[in-house]
Amino acid sequence: MTMVTPALAGGGLNPNTPVRSGVYLYESGPISSTTWRSTMRNTTGSSLSVTVRAICANAG
Repeated sequence: MTMVTPALAGGGLNPNTPVRSGVYLYESGPISSTTWRSTMRNTTGSSLSVTVRAICANAG
């Protein structure tokens, strides 16, 4: 039996509230085969809720 290793296939960042001026997405992408990173900056002074998702698939 061949073992299948999960690997990142995609992902992204989704704001849970409407985005307004002063919110900046710097990066969203894989940093390894098992880790997704999204970096943003919120300069509005208001809280902002976001969801970061990583989609994995069996590779091999």
